[in-house]
Parts: sequence; structure tokens; C-alpha cells
Amino acid sequence: MYRVAICENEEFHAKEIEQILTQLLREKSVKFKIEVFMSGEELCDKLETVAYYDMIFLDIELGEMNGIEVAEKIKEVNESALIAFISAFVKYGPIGSRIQPFRYMLKEELHNGLSECLDSILITLRKRKIKFRFSDGEQIISVDSIVYIASEGRRLAFNLVDKQMDSYQQYMNGKLDDIEEKLKNYGFIRIHRSYLVNVSYIKKVANYKAVLRNGIEYGEYDNKEGLPIPREKYKDVKKNYFEKVGGL
Repeated sequence: MYRVAICENEEFHAKEIEQILTQLLREKSVKFKIEVFMSGEELCDKLETVAYYDMIFLDIELGEMNGIEVAEKIKEVNESALIAFISAFVKYGPIGSRIQPFRYMLKEELHNGLSECLDSILITLRKRKIKFRFSDGEQIISVDSIVYIASEGRRLAFNLVDKQMDSYQQYMNGKLDDIEEKLKNYGFIRIHRSYLVNVSYIKKVANYKAVLRNGIEYGEYDNKEGLPIPREKYKDVKKNYFEKVGGL
């Protein structure tokens, strides 16, 4: 099921966006849940809920707290949410780009804009899901839920988070080289012969370690200590990290 949030302080436009999205999603025969917020403050007061959303449609002019500020708060708790800005004014386009929204739409073009935007969002979300054959059976999981993969001899440990950012593991037999190839277009970095890390979960690369964000903890190494990077790979890993961060 896709979780959708709309944040719009004008009731007329909020209902219009909700009606258009509801019709489009029903036509596509997908399960969904839409929640509407009438201010940025209302949405940000429920940041624990924000972690669930797959797509968020934000008005930029929301009043005391604008859409740009709301988007920055959202990204702190939900890096993978796809955010589309909606505004009555063209002038806000360049401002919105600083937090890299998925789309920018004008209110006067809502019908066509939302249809094209939703198609692109659904394609992006579906591309992020990959099938893996774990020890307890085949599963299709979101690439965004993979924090890092550790090689433990002939076994691979997938260290994952769910929508609530709770950690859990899945295991499979295989080689990390093969998984690295499978995930090469999804923003992962091989920091160590035994670790393949999702760059979205790296807080920083420093002192020969990749420190994970949001207090994620796994096994011997935790968010405070970080995952080790060999000295001979450190320079290349750090360069690769900044290149990928710049491209996100």
C-alpha cells in the first residue's frame, strides 16, 4: 500500500488535490491511503507518522512555516519520501530545488501535472523494489530499506530498517560481489571487502569509518563507532561517497 500525504492550507485546493490523486490511484488499481494536513506545523507535529509516507505533496506557501522548511524536516526522518512541491507562483521553482524535490507543479496545471507526476513517482517506487532469495524464502524488498550488507563467510547479512526505522536482519548464501553488481545503480558504496553500504544512511565518512545516521545499530559496530574502512581504501571511499552524495 502507498502512503500519501497532502499539505495544503487552502481547503479548496487540498480537496482538489485529494480528489485528483484518489481518482488517479483508483484507475491504477493500487492500494493507497491519503492523509491531508492543513499546515506545515500540523504535519511536523506528527513526524513519527511522516516516516511512513511514500509520497508527499507540499504547498510552498503554507503560512508561518513554508513548504521548504517542512520538506527539510521531512527529510530528517524520511530520506526516501518523494516530495512534490505545488505553488501558485513560478518564482518558487529555484528555491525548491535546493532540497531537490521530485517535481514542481503550478496549481493552474494541477490535473495534468499530478497525472504525470504520479506516473513518475510510481515508476520510481517500483524500481526501488528488488527480489532476493533469503534463507526463509523469496522476498521483494525496497532498496531504501537496506542500510548495509555484511559478508559473513559464505553468508550475507542484510541489515534493514522498516518504516518505523526499527532494525531487523535477513540472511542469504552468496557473494557480496554479486550483490554489489545487482545494486550498482542504487547508491551503494563498497567500503570494505565485507561491507556494502547504502549511501543514504551514511552520516559521515571520517577517521577511517563510515558513521551511520539516526542511531542505527547492528552487531559489533554501531552508529557511534561506525563501520570500518581500510586505510588503503579510505581515499577512494571518501571520494566515492562525496560524488554520490552530490548526486542524490
